[in-house]
Amino acid sequence: MVHTQRLARRPPGSAPSYEMIRVVLNTHRNKPEGYVRAAKRLKREGENMIYRDVYNIMKSEGLVVDSPAKSKPRKWVGYERIYSNVM
Repeated sequence: MVHTQRLARRPPGSAPSYEMIRVVLNTHRNKPEGYVRAAKRLKREGENMIYRDVYNIMKSEGLVVDSPAKSKPRKWVGYERIYSNVM
C-alpha cells in the first residue's frame, strides 16, 4: 500500500470573475484608496470579498505595487528562535 501525504496549505482559489473585477475597479474609481480600505468599503456595501482578492485585482490593474522591503526575510528572527533562552 502506498501512502500519499497531502500538503498542508490552502486550496487554490478560483480566478476572480468579471463582475468582481468591475466592482473593485468602480470602487477604486469613485474613492481612490488602498486595497484594505477598498475591501472594507466593499464589505460595508454587502460585497463579500477578501483582502487578498481585492489586492490581486488592483495589482493586476497596476493600482498597487509590491513593497520588497516588507517581504524581505530577517536573519535575526531565525537566530532569536534558536537561541532565545540561551542568553
